[in-house]
This record gives sequence, structure tokens and C-alpha cells, in this order.
Amino acid sequence: MSQHDHLLKQLCGSSSETLARARELLYIATVRTAPGTGFQLKDPLGRPAACALIASEQLKNTVVDPASAQGNSCLNPTAFQKCLAQVRAALAHNASHQPSDPTKRRQTRSEFISQISYDSLVAKYALLQTYGDRFVSWCQRAEFAFFDLGKGNNIARDSPKIKLGIFFWVCGILEPDRLDLASFVKNNGAHTDNTGGITKIMDVHGSKIRALILAESKRPKETVATRSSTRISPGKRPMREAPSKDSPKKRKLSAEDDTVETTAGKQFSVPNHASGPPKVLFPPSTSLRNSPSKQVLRELPTKSTTKKTRFTVVGQEDSDVEMSLPDTPSKRRLLGTSSDQVPMISSSRPRAPSPSPTRRSIRLNSATESPSQTVVNIKDLYIDNPPERANMFATTVRRRFRPVFLDRKQWSAPDPLVKLQNRINKVTIGR
Repeated sequence: MSQHDHLLKQLCGSSSETLARARELLYIATVRTAPGTGFQLKDPLGRPAACALIASEQLKNTVVDPASAQGNSCLNPTAFQKCLAQVRAALAHNASHQPSDPTKRRQTRSEFISQISYDSLVAKYALLQTYGDRFVSWCQRAEFAFFDLGKGNNIARDSPKIKLGIFFWVCGILEPDRLDLASFVKNNGAHTDNTGGITKIMDVHGSKIRALILAESKRPKETVATRSSTRISPGKRPMREAPSKDSPKKRKLSAEDDTVETTAGKQFSVPNHASGPPKVLFPPSTSLRNSPSKQVLRELPTKSTTKKTRFTVVGQEDSDVEMSLPDTPSKRRLLGTSSDQVPMISSSRPRAPSPSPTRRSIRLNSATESPSQTVVNIKDLYIDNPPERANMFATTVRRRFRPVFLDRKQWSAPDPLVKLQNRINKVTIGR
């Protein structure tokens, strides 16, 4: 429902025919009296009443009279008469060539421009077989020259006027008797109004492009390089030519390269001897190392290595205690040959409990002695110097870099000078 529908109902009353006609006229008048149409209303409040009055006049009934329409419009009689005359003129105007939809008008112009091009004109006048694509390139060059002269500033570059004028001028250079200006203007419509002016300008200032077109038109088609519509950048060109039968497979740069290639081939050529297998330049490595940067920590234990590697502990009574290799790398166990061979330690010095004293001592001594056999004096381990043994086991314990709450003690402690002064005062008072 329109926002002015209640005003139309008040004026038309019970006449549905007059109301329907008034709505149609109001819709048309709203579009044709919009700003920019030439029929803009100074007082648009009187538009519904004027449309209702015109609808009643067209239907030839007395449903709406001029007095009631003027009173409903809230305008004085003079302003209402001006509004009514403007609405009548807008409704009577023939807008067949000016469509109300602006998007439709733009689409019609763009479609017409897209239909006019140099290719379409060449095909229309059958010039493709005679000149080929060269005719389009000549028209483009002439168009660039025309704008370089500064004579086409009042004409858009994509306007069909430019294309029609340039085409007529180029065609007149190559075939003067082919086209007539009057017939050309008649066949191509109103966009040829600047064709005569463009032709005169190019005749006066386009002598260079004229001579170029005449010179290229006398050459055969194959020798003339056609102007491509899209430019190719240098980076997109092929880097090498496609191989052919005549081209060599390999290009030799110099004699030095040839000698290098022949000597290299002779060095790596392996002669065939029936006496033995061919020699290999790089024999496979038999070591267990995969790379020189990664070192193998230890070899896997075998039967031969477990039998040879023994750790003998010499006691005070020349008793032997053998230690075998551990089942795992982290644990070593003492294997005693008999109960009598275990050394006896005096009860006056009880031994401090330790998780694995022999493991620590063996690790310390293994760096200096051979890995096949290590002799450890049990006297040095248990009897002679227990404090050194305790320190030896405590070497792996990390100590803190600084005591806990050291900063708190420092901030809470009084000034040493103040403490000294207090002591002096106490001494002096005590005396």
C-alpha cells in the first residue's frame, strides 16, 4: 500500500475504478517528476490530489472536483494549479527513448558500444580477406596518434565516434573509392557526427602514420609483424628453443670443457680384468658407525667379551673377587667365587651404607686403566681412608649456587657500622 493511499481513498470515495486509475497515475508521476528529470515539483504534497483529479477527468466522472482536490492537497490555489500543470506535463511527455530505469539505460549504451569495434567493422565491410589482422593494427595506431595530437580531449576513448572516424580514415587511405561519407553516416547512425572532423584532423596532422600504413600495405602479409592486442612481458618468454633435427644434442662451449670431460671419463672408467673382481673407488665401511659425528658408546656384549672382561679386586689377604659385565649398562654386580674369598672388615669401623660403592670406584678408575681388566685394591676402598671414600661418593651431588633466603637475610640484617656503634656504646655505658 502506498503512503498516499489514504488520501486517494478520501478523494475517490467508493469509486474503485477511479481509485485504481489514480494509483497508476501516481506511480508514473512519482517516477517522472523525480529530481533530474526536468519535471521536478516544488510542492510534491499536491501530487496525489493532482493524480486523482486527472484520473477523474480521464474517466469522465465527477467523483473528484478541483475544489476538493485543492483542499486535500493542503496547498493554496496558486501552488496547486502549478503542481497540477507540472504533473500533466510529466504524464503527457513521451519517455519511450528515455527509460525510467537508469540501469537499463546504462546497459543499452554499453551493449551498443560493445557492438562497435574495429573487428566488427572489418568483418562488416569485408576487409579481412584483403588485409587480415593488419587492418585492425593500423586502426589502433591511428587512434593512438589521434590522441597524441591532443585533438580528441572532448571525446571519450571508448566512444564509438572515435572508432567509426578512424576506420573511415584508414579505409579512405587504402581504398579511396570504397566508402562514401554520406552512405557511411547513414548506415552507422548518429555516432558518425564527428567522422568528418576526425578525417580532416588526421589528413592534416597524420602524415607520418599515413605513410607508415601505405608502406606496410605494399608488403606481403607474412613479412609484416602484426600488433598483438595483449603485451607479453619479457619474463614470460621461453628461455630456450625447442630441439629440432638440425640442432645438436649437446653444445660444446670450449676446448677446455672437452678435455675436462674426456679426462673425467678416463678416471672413472673401470677396466674389465678376468683375473679378479673390479676395484671399487669407495669400499663399504665395515665399522658399526653410521656417520663420523655419531660415536658408538659401547659394543654389545658377546660370549667372548664377557669371558675376557673381568674386574679383579685385590684384598689385603690376596683374595680375588671377580666382577662380570652387567646385564644392563646401569647396574654392576659382584660375583664372588667362594665365601672364603670375601674380605673381612673389622667391626670397630662400621661401614656406612652406600647403594653401589664398587660401581663408583670402577667408573672412576675405568678412565685411566684398560677396559679389558681393572684391578682395585679393597684396602683403599674400605679400611684406610673412609673420609676420602665418602667424599668420592659425594662428588656427583650438586650444590646450590647460593643459599636459600640469602637475599632475605641480607635485607633483614642491620648495618655493620650501626652494630659496631651499638657495641661501643654498650661498652662505654658498662664502664
